Amino acid sequence: MTTAVTNPNAAGLAALASLRTGLAQVRSTISSSVAGEPLLRLLKDGAWVMGREDNTVANGTEAIINPMSFQTGYSCWTNRAPGQGKNELMGEEMWGLNGQKPPASALPQHHDPRTQDLCAWREQMSVNMKFLDGPFEGTQALYKSSSVGGLRALTDMLDAIMRQIDSGSEYICPIIAIGSDSYQHASYGRTYVPKLELVSWANMQGQEEGGEPVAVDVAIKEEPKPEPKPEPVAAPEGRRRRV
Repeated sequence: MTTAVTNPNAAGLAALASLRTGLAQVRSTISSSVAGEPLLRLLKDGAWVMGREDNTVANGTEAIINPMSFQTGYSCWTNRAPGQGKNELMGEEMWGLNGQKPPASALPQHHDPRTQDLCAWREQMSVNMKFLDGPFEGTQALYKSSSVGGLRALTDMLDAIMRQIDSGSEYICPIIAIGSDSYQHASYGRTYVPKLELVSWANMQGQEEGGEPVAVDVAIKEEPKPEPKPEPVAAPEGRRRRV
């Protein structure tokens, strides 16, 4: 049986293009951690860990940030009291540089399946970074946070990148050292917050400003430009052209 997809004509090509668009939309909704990119997290004791096995990432480890990967949005967690069980992520909505972020009030409501309490949407940001040293050199990770400290650290990094762009520099990829800071919270005691210390800058090809290329590429690649189509060659005189 011949269908629009299997038939190699204009209709078939259009169907394939539509399918490609649909697949890309589905793929874009899949969490990076599910797709194989480990999550980088700061634990309550100030230690950084990565991936499902919570592999320790030492303070001071350097990484390069992909400025094209910043996303902003919301996450929706349960807010259970002690003894009610571990909190669960009920929803997450993220948008990239070209996305249109709606107000939180426009998002669907979620309720805690245990307590039936309404779960509030909270601001969240995320970014991709690639480690430049240590045991995970060359590994790309996703860091996302909805905490006040995490949002502040990522917002400060965004501001630094925009200042770098405004200066006319081509070196717009921050090279950072990850760490943590802490303060004494009135209710929760010693509280740790992420610290992303700016070390230097690199361009989008991975060349460090005033130095050698960094150990790994930044993974910001331009889409390849299509090859120019050859001009049609006129058929020789006296020869019929095939139709």
